Order: sequence, then C-alpha cells, then structure tokens
Amino acid sequence: MGRIRTRHFILWISVIVGLMMLASVAMSAEDAWKNPISPQLAAEGWIALFDGKTTYGLQARGDCKWTVADGALVCGEGTRGRLRTTTEFSGFVLRLQYRLPADAKAAILHGVQRRGSGRPVSAGSTEIVGKEGGQWQDVEIKGEGARGFITIQGTPKLEIRNVLLKPANIKSIFNGKDLRGWKPLVGPNWPSKFSVVDGCLNIVNGGGDIQTEEQWKDFCCQLDIKSNNENPKKPLNSGVFFRAEPGKFWWGYEAQIRNEFSDGDRTKPVDFGTGAIYSRQPARRVVPSENEWYTMTIVAAGNHISTWVNGYQATDYTDTNPPGAPREGKCKIEAGAISLQGHDPTTNMLFKNIKVATYPELKQE
Repeated sequence: MGRIRTRHFILWISVIVGLMMLASVAMSAEDAWKNPISPQLAAEGWIALFDGKTTYGLQARGDCKWTVADGALVCGEGTRGRLRTTTEFSGFVLRLQYRLPADAKAAILHGVQRRGSGRPVSAGSTEIVGKEGGQWQDVEIKGEGARGFITIQGTPKLEIRNVLLKPANIKSIFNGKDLRGWKPLVGPNWPSKFSVVDGCLNIVNGGGDIQTEEQWKDFCCQLDIKSNNENPKKPLNSGVFFRAEPGKFWWGYEAQIRNEFSDGDRTKPVDFGTGAIYSRQPARRVVPSENEWYTMTIVAAGNHISTWVNGYQATDYTDTNPPGAPREGKCKIEAGAISLQGHDPTTNMLFKNIKVATYPELKQE
C-alpha cells in the first residue's frame, strides 16, 4: 500500500512539475513580447512604424535585402535598398535612430507618391550620415501636410530602430461637454443611451450608433477608448465605424473593439479582436484589456486601411473588392461619417480625445 501511495505521489509531482513548466513557457512567450511604444508615448498619440521584430507594415524595393537583427532594420548588400511604409501619412513628426559606417550616406524621404509609370516623387528628403565609432544617432523630421509614403533610401549596413510617428494637424471632433456635432441613431433592440460623463462620450445599453455630422474621405483618426466592464471575464463588444453612410445603422468599415482572445494567447483574437477591420482582417494581437484606457489610431487613404492600438500596428489592409457598401463586403473610398457603436445590453463604452486629421486630395496628372 505504501509503495502504491508513493507511486501516486510521484505521479502527481510529475504532473504538477509538467504543468509548471508549461506555464513557464507560456509566461516566457508572453514576457518576450514588448510593445515598441511606451504607455506614455502611446497616450500622446505616437505610433510605431517598425515593431522591432518584423517588417510588418513596410515594403521593400530594390535589390538590397532588409533583415531584422537585435531590434533594428538592417540593409544588406546591393545597389538600391528602399524600404517604404504601406500607409500614407500627411502631416507628422517622425523620430528614429540610425547607424551607418563613417561617412556613409542614406536618406529618409516623405510625401512619396508614384506619378503614373514614372519614378517615385517625394515632397521632402532628409540626408543621414554615418559617424566614426558606429554611434547610434537620433533624427527628427517634420512632414508639413504633403501626403504620401515614408521611404528609407538605404545603403549597405544601414541600421534603423525606434521608428516612431506622431500625426500632426489633428483636430478634436468631440468637445467633451455635449454631443454637438454628433447624431445619435437608436437601434431596434435594446436602444443605446448616449451622454457625456466626466468629459467622455458614454454609450450604454446598446444597440445603437452615434455618428459625426461631418464626413471624411482620407484621414487619420485617433481616440482613447475604455470598455467599462463589470464582468471582465466577458469582454464588451463595440466598434469605430468610418466612411459610414449618414443615417444608416452600423454602416461603413468597422475598426473592431473586443479585448478577447483564445487559449491565453493574445495573438488569437476572438471575433477579429480590438483594432481589426471587422470581417476583413483580424488584429495581429489583442493589445488592451478591459477597464483600461488605450489609444486607437485609424488611417484610411484610398483603398488602404491601417490601425494601431497603443502604438502597435494591428492591421495593414488593402481592399481589392468591387465598389460598394463596406458593410456588404465592398470597397468604399468616398467620404463618410465616423460613428461609435452601442452593441448590446451589456454595452458600457467610454470614448474621449476623439481627433481627426484630414488628408489632402491627391493631384491628378
């Protein structure tokens, strides 16, 4: 009997040790992920154009191969090494660090657009030069309203890291006092209630929709969001709609709000996850949690849409569908309203610091 108990005891110890090892692996995987933006910078509206590990949101041109090593983008051997964002920006502050061999030169271009079948044309260019000793150097660039991609004109052994951008010329569309400039739409079931609470736009009950009276075509929108949830084990559901049809309920593209994920893994979003383009592209990672404030950034330019959550790029989506209503799976590049969703009876959402920067129209040639 004693031997049997001993065997059972050893078996249980083995099971417990195995579970602890699995938990340790899961914790290590979670701890290994680090947001490239600090909470303070994210709250100030900064976003990362490079996540420190992949080239997500970036597109290479030329014959130089770009790799990621020790948290930096590295330009390999070749004659041309362009690396550009897949997202257009218009008006911004760009900060990054670079390292080059002594006297080697490279450039950072902004407002880059391709004119017809010709070479890309840029609105501005900043030369960067290497120093003796392989020192990392800081550079800050201000883009003044010109619309286009940001491009690194690389040279072999160029290293780039900590690439951060803050949208400029961004204006508030919610005054924090009342619902002036917004139009509530009440759904047929569980009608939402809209109010201003402590400077925040509060939506409770659901379903419903509150739309801006103004419309935007190509733009950058930033807003702070909080799922005010009494039952954090069941994350709330909401969304930010854009290019929406005025007066139509839950219309337009939707940047999803749902801080839920499977198997304890934030790279497995439930119902597309916060920051997703709902029904189109899931979020790469569910960054925020219930009952905490976070910042969402949405950039829509032509048929391309990108989102960031607390500065981390969640989606990079190009809509190749035929023209029509986004809610019906079609592509819409025309202007529309921005709206905030009340989803169901559990809805209790808070929104503040809602801002939009309007992109200029592209010149036709």
